[in-house]
Amino acid sequence: MTVCHQCNKVIKRKKNSITTGYGTDRDGHKICFKCIGRNERLEMNKSDRATLYLTVGQRGNSGPLVTKVTNWPSSLVIYPYASKDGRHNIAQTRKDVWFITKFFGKVKHWHGVRYGNYTDILHCKQVKG
Repeated sequence: MTVCHQCNKVIKRKKNSITTGYGTDRDGHKICFKCIGRNERLEMNKSDRATLYLTVGQRGNSGPLVTKVTNWPSSLVIYPYASKDGRHNIAQTRKDVWFITKFFGKVKHWHGVRYGNYTDILHCKQVKG
């Protein structure tokens, strides 16, 4: 039985899932996905930088393409209000996105950049709103 170090809830692995249902912190403690999302919100509230993931995929089988900014287990999902495709001198392509967070009553404006087509890593920095 695995218990979340932060909320003390039993972590249950979802049926047919390839994940364990938890992540580990720097000290090796097991943290449930819900707490990982809360930790990410707290960190983004304190900091002006974040490393997240940018995913572009279809909603449903034939729906429109949807761009999302997420953390690793997708327990934090943010939908950007603007995006732009561009060129990069080394990675060849780049995608810029702009999004707003409102965590714990604090509103922040963010800009994120993904370099290249073969990664989902999004380098985010707070911008003045």
